[in-house]
Amino acid sequence: MERETKTITTPAGKELVLKSYLTARERNAYLEVLEANGVKAAEAGKDPTSGSVVGVIRTAKSLFDAVIVSYDGSTENITSRLEDARSDEYDFVLKEASQVVVGNLAEAK
Repeated sequence: MERETKTITTPAGKELVLKSYLTARERNAYLEVLEANGVKAAEAGKDPTSGSVVGVIRTAKSLFDAVIVSYDGSTENITSRLEDARSDEYDFVLKEASQVVVGNLAEAK
């Protein structure tokens, strides 16, 4: 069965396709990356991107890999292409991707 996705348009007008949820395995793998990089996982469902800036940068690739299906019509080099985009574009995608994880954490209460 194919997983449900959510398609949104970014501030730069690019199409971003996100998974609508993470499996427990995907969520747990991402939380392990957060822990390893000193970023506090969502406390009672708050934004999991809160923490040290360096930690957030280190964990963004893991988040993007776990959540993003495609960006601007391609599944290739998503993190690299986002790092080359405008900072507001990158920040928007980071926030949207983190909401998938926040939803998983809120449901796990």
